[in-house]
Amino acid sequence: MEMEAQLRSLRNIVETQIEQKKNSDKINKEVFQKKGTRHFYIEKENKLSWYSAADKCRQLGGHLATIRNEREIDRVFSGVQPGSYWVDIYSLGGDEGPYVSSLSGKEVKYLKWGIDLTKYNSNHCVNVRVYGREMYTANCTEKLFFVCQAK
Repeated sequence: MEMEAQLRSLRNIVETQIEQKKNSDKINKEVFQKKGTRHFYIEKENKLSWYSAADKCRQLGGHLATIRNEREIDRVFSGVQPGSYWVDIYSLGGDEGPYVSSLSGKEVKYLKWGIDLTKYNSNHCVNVRVYGREMYTANCTEKLFFVCQAK
C-alpha cells in the first residue's frame, strides 16, 4: 500500500509537470517575458484604471500579476522605469482589508507596504512603486501603469 501511495504521488507530480509544460507552450512569448519561473508583461506607456488594466491583461492572455515574495518583486521590477504599477490585489473592506487576489478570491500572503497615510473612502487597489519596490493603495479608478502575468 505504501508503494501504491508513492506511485500515485509520483504520477500526480508528472501530470502536473506535463500540464505546466503545455501551458508554457501556449504563452505568447512576444508579449510576456520570463522573469524567474513565470512570464510577465509590463505596460510602461499607457496608464489605465485597475479595472481596465485587469481587462487588458485578459485580452493579452493573462491577468494582473500576483507577486508572491520579495525575490519576485525584485525580479519583476528590475530595470523597469520609475512609476507605479497595478498588481492583482484589492480590498473592498477599506483600509483594514482584507487584501485579496481577484484571480483566486483569497487573501494574499505577501504584502510589502510602503509608508502612506492616504485614506480612501472607496475601494482600494494595490500598486507597486518601482522606487523602493513597496506596495501602496490607491483608488481603483486612478490611472497607472500595470503588470500582467501569463496564465
